[in-house]
Amino acid sequence: MAEEGDSPDAETDNKPFFAIDAEDVAEAAAATSIPATIASTSSTTVQPPQPMVMGTLSDSSATSQSASATGAEGEMKANPWGAPTPQLTGDINTMGGQGMFTIPTTLPQEQERFNWGQYGIGFVIPIIAVFLLGVGGEVLSGSAYDEDPWRYEEISMQSGDNQTFEIQFAMNEDEVLEGFYSYFETEDGHAIRISYWYDNYVSTPDTTVYQYNDTSAKETAIGTYYDSNSTAYFQLSDATADELWLSVDFYNPELDEYDSFDAFNTFLCFMPFIYLASVIAAFVKGNKALAYGLLTPFFLQIGLIIAFILMLIAFW
Repeated sequence: MAEEGDSPDAETDNKPFFAIDAEDVAEAAAATSIPATIASTSSTTVQPPQPMVMGTLSDSSATSQSASATGAEGEMKANPWGAPTPQLTGDINTMGGQGMFTIPTTLPQEQERFNWGQYGIGFVIPIIAVFLLGVGGEVLSGSAYDEDPWRYEEISMQSGDNQTFEIQFAMNEDEVLEGFYSYFETEDGHAIRISYWYDNYVSTPDTTVYQYNDTSAKETAIGTYYDSNSTAYFQLSDATADELWLSVDFYNPELDEYDSFDAFNTFLCFMPFIYLASVIAAFVKGNKALAYGLLTPFFLQIGLIIAFILMLIAFW
């Protein structure tokens, strides 16, 4: 009775998962043929991925027919239930009809060459700039002293009443009166000073002539200078003199080039900042050769100075 209880179904349920018989192969073949039939019915349906042929599996029917013939030779192995085991044959390294993908090799990048042309330009620019600035400064400084814009002259003045003086100054073209000054002593030994200074840089300059007495230690307004006709008129206070000597200063703004020279000096003050900005801009734009060329004269100059100092120390 125990043998009758051991049915084929119980035997099938208790077989290992790796034991594949002919029925399992048939069921798997039937399951895979259904999606292929559905896909072939419509040409517009997106085709599923096609299977990759890597080998062949021996047919179960052929295996069962040849099992008795080959079993003795040991070519076909049977599982514990007597069913022949299908054999998988083929080369798994060969993908028939399939494309092979290869990883592209990385080409060696050509090393960027040093741009000697930019380096030469950067090296020459500071030298030319210093040379031109030196020549320009020499020209401006030399022309500023070719003709002095200031003129000095001593003029004698006479008085009819020993107190009142009047004079009209003879000036060259484009000249203006900057001022005059006179000093004398009275008969009792007191010092008298007459002065006038014209400020050309204010809109309404003072035109008053002043007298300073050492006895009172204060200045007194004694006259006026008239710029319209270049005439000065004044009258001494508590002092007398029949003659005065005036020291007169004239100024010609057309000959004065110090303004342009000062502008040049101001420009020189900004040259280090312009130089530094040029080097930074060259590095930012990727022109490293140009930046190195700009820096080379600077470091050469420092090197020469250090070498000169070391020579002085060595031969001291």
